[in-house]
Amino acid sequence: MMVLNNCSMDCKGCFYKRTDNNFNDFRGSRNLAEDMQSNGYRLETCYLLPTDIFDNKDNYSLFDNEDFAKTISQFAYLGIASTLEDGFDTRFFDIVYGLNDDIKIELQVNLLVNRLFDINYQMILKHNVNRIKNLYKDRVVINLAINTGFSLDPKEKDKIKSMLKYLSEDGIVELNFTFLYNKDISEEKKQKMMKDSIRIIQDFGDFYQKDESFVTKYNQRTFLRKPSFVFVGEPNTIYVNPIVPFDEYVYIKKDRYVVQTPTYDGFLNSYGKITEINTPVVDACESCENLTHCMGKFYFAISNDFDLGCFLNLKE
Repeated sequence: MMVLNNCSMDCKGCFYKRTDNNFNDFRGSRNLAEDMQSNGYRLETCYLLPTDIFDNKDNYSLFDNEDFAKTISQFAYLGIASTLEDGFDTRFFDIVYGLNDDIKIELQVNLLVNRLFDINYQMILKHNVNRIKNLYKDRVVINLAINTGFSLDPKEKDKIKSMLKYLSEDGIVELNFTFLYNKDISEEKKQKMMKDSIRIIQDFGDFYQKDESFVTKYNQRTFLRKPSFVFVGEPNTIYVNPIVPFDEYVYIKKDRYVVQTPTYDGFLNSYGKITEINTPVVDACESCENLTHCMGKFYFAISNDFDLGCFLNLKE
């Protein structure tokens, strides 16, 4: 949900709006959540975006809205983002855990790429991550995150990979396509940035695959089995998101991705429209071992919309 406003942080590659993130149809979000559940879906994570949750305490007033609180309380996790550079606020954790006894928080720590090699920054990060883990134990999951759309040099990538081992609970780095939310970036520029982003995804995907915990490179997450939605304002609109292997949801501001009614049937209608362009992009797709993954994740829809071709050809 794009509902958070004001942020004084300066994360490299962030193209999010810092104000006027004003989706407020919480009756609609609640209805979609309830209808998806009634059709057999388990609600995993609801992310509050796009700014640092602890940087503006006024954002906490969202929980005063009953439909907003009811929407959040149906999920297993509430997802938030923060740099943790200025610490965190225990009051926010109290508000969320007050919704019910089961909900957990997934905290994405947005890395300040321009400070990766700053010893003081590393110490602050580790200190705050450890404090949160000690306070909230298994009711919080912490992972690292960076923005995409630009290139990382080899030293930066190696540094991030080393930080994953002691700061990221799942051993992963979340990759944020913030540039897709910026209307001032041309479609041509977004196409180039998307290709750069997929190259970064490929690099980290290859890194994960080397870890003994990974049985397969691509998981069974599909567009239909595990759908993802973005809620944006001006006007209130819900979009459904296809997936880039290895494995990130992508927001595309085009009519075919709009969920016209906040219901399961509304999702299925969008599914049908997007299926029309979820078709193989090169002849080699037909015999590729990844065909079912690309079809199931609706990568071909992304590729056709951005003219990306086969993602395997997008290497650093």
